[in-house]
Amino acid sequence: MPKCYHGLRPLAIFLLLWAAAVYPAACLFGWKDWRWVAVSGGVAFFAFIVIGGWLYRIANRQATGTYLALRRTLFEAGLNQPIVLETSKAQCQRLNSVIVTRQKR
Repeated sequence: MPKCYHGLRPLAIFLLLWAAAVYPAACLFGWKDWRWVAVSGGVAFFAFIVIGGWLYRIANRQATGTYLALRRTLFEAGLNQPIVLETSKAQCQRLNSVIVTRQKR
């Protein structure tokens, strides 16, 4: 569910909602009147906000359990102590520099 918010997916979802709202709005106002564009866009935007908010809450609930488990594991490993955190950061930076130098060869 959290992947719904990455890249161009939100735009694609909005465009699909707009495409679904075009025909009813055009039938209501007629194809030659410009109001069908505004009405269909407004309906699609409203639906996007409502559905997006609902999906965001679902994704947040799904991610919370995983985050809390990860956080508990990190605390058990001692990463809540500043010296352990700084040592881990230094080791990551050292490994990163080794990887970068290997890739440059």
